Amino acid sequence: MMPQNGPGVIQTWLQRLHFLGASTHCGRTGFSSPQHPCFAIHGSPLDLRLSKSGSTMGPFDTAHPAIVINPDLVENWTVSFRSSARNAKEAIHSHVSRYDRYRRHDANPSLRDVQPDCGFFCAEIFDPICQGAILASMDIPSPTRIRQSLSVFSFLRMRPGSNNTSHLPSGGWATPQAAVTFLSALQWFIIDLFGPRVAPGSFFFISLNYLKSRILSPELDQAWATIDHRAFSAIILFHVHTLWVSLIHWADDCERLDVYYRHGADVLMIAGFAPFSASVPCLDSALSSWIRLVDIRFPRGLLNLTNAFRDIIPQAWDHISLDSPDDTSPNRSSRSTTRDRGRRTGDPDRPGSRLWSHNVFEKTEHRDCSRNRNSDLVRAIRPFPKIKMNSGEYKEICFGWACRGAQCPARAGVCPLLHMSTRDHDLRTSDRDSMSSIRTWLRRPAVQTRVRLSDAARQLPCFR
Repeated sequence: MMPQNGPGVIQTWLQRLHFLGASTHCGRTGFSSPQHPCFAIHGSPLDLRLSKSGSTMGPFDTAHPAIVINPDLVENWTVSFRSSARNAKEAIHSHVSRYDRYRRHDANPSLRDVQPDCGFFCAEIFDPICQGAILASMDIPSPTRIRQSLSVFSFLRMRPGSNNTSHLPSGGWATPQAAVTFLSALQWFIIDLFGPRVAPGSFFFISLNYLKSRILSPELDQAWATIDHRAFSAIILFHVHTLWVSLIHWADDCERLDVYYRHGADVLMIAGFAPFSASVPCLDSALSSWIRLVDIRFPRGLLNLTNAFRDIIPQAWDHISLDSPDDTSPNRSSRSTTRDRGRRTGDPDRPGSRLWSHNVFEKTEHRDCSRNRNSDLVRAIRPFPKIKMNSGEYKEICFGWACRGAQCPARAGVCPLLHMSTRDHDLRTSDRDSMSSIRTWLRRPAVQTRVRLSDAARQLPCFR
C-alpha cells in the first residue's frame, strides 16, 4: 500500500531513490565481468568491514567483495518534502531555488538556457515524488504512467522554453546538444539528491557522462545531417530509461547493510548494497551490457554511424513525441494528444481504447457487466487480490486499469493501487506462485461468473 501522510513516512518512501546514487569504491572486487574503464576509481583501496555488533565498536568481519556504496539523500532534499504528502508546493519552491543557483553558478553550460519555468517544477512532477511513484517498468510507459510517476521522461521538460511537457519533438532533437541538455538535466537531479561531492561518483552519473562523450564526438557531428533525428532521439531516450530501470531493479532485489571503514583514527559507517541470492542479476553485468549496447550505436565510420540510427520506431511509441515539430504549446498535454488520437483511430497505448489489447482481465456476459452496472460489478467481486511486492509489502491491484471496459478510479490523479497489463516486464517474467492470489480470486463463484482472464493473459507463464 502507498504510504500515509507524515514526514517520517515520506522520507522512508523516498529512500527508493537511493538506487540513483549507487557507486563503486576503490579496491572493490567480485566483478562478474571485466569492469569498464569509465567506472574505475584510482587511489588507496577502501577496506570495508561488517560489524557483528552493529556498531563502530566491532568486532568486524571482512565485507562481501561485491558490495557497492549507497549514499544517503542530502538533508535539504528530504526536508523539502516534510510539510505534506498531498501538497508539493513547498518542495517545488525549494527545488526551484536550488536549481536556479545551480544553473547560474555551475560550470555546466548545457542548462544555462533552461529556466526554472521550463515545466519540470510543477505538481504533475512533484506529486508523484511525494507519493513515491518511481517508474520501474522496462517497457515504454503509457501516457498515464508517464503522468503518474517520476521517470526519465519527466526530464524531457527541462529544455529551453516555458511550461514544456514530457515529450520529444516529433522530429526528434534538432541538435546533439539538445540530447546533452536532457542528460545534463538528469545529472543535475543526481547532484540535487546526493550533493556535488558524492553524485559524480555514482554509476548513473558516470554512465550518462559516457553517453555524453559518444554524442559529442566529432564523428557524430559530421554524420548528424544524415542521421534520422527522430530515431536517434528515441534510441537515446530508451537507453537512458533502460539504465534507470536496471539500477532500480537491482537495488530492489538486493540487501541493504551497514558497512564500516577506517578513516584515520575513526571508524565510519556507510550504507551498502549487495546481492545475496543467485537469482539477483549482478550489477556489473548489467552495466557492462548497457555500455556494450551504447557502443553498438556508435560504430566507427560515418556511414556505419548513419546506419546505426535507421530503426523503425514502433507506433506504440508515438505518445512520447509532440504531434508536430512546431507544436510546443504549454497547453498541449500528453493526455489531450492521446485522447484526440484515440477518438480518430483508437490508441493502442491508451487503456480503455478499442485498440488497447494488454488488459489482464475481461468481463463476461453477466448482466452486472453492462456499462451502466459497474458499481454492481465492483460490489460483487470485491475484495480485489493483493500482490506481494519486492519490498515485502502487499499491494491491491487496480481492477479498473487491468480490466477491459473499466477505468482506473483515480483517472488523472495518482492511483495508489497496482497497475497491471500483459505487456509489463514484471508480469511477463513472474512465476505461478506470485500470481496465486489472482488465480484464487478468479475461482470465487461471484468472480468466476463475471470476470475472466483475457486471451493475452492466458498466454503468460504465470497464468498457465
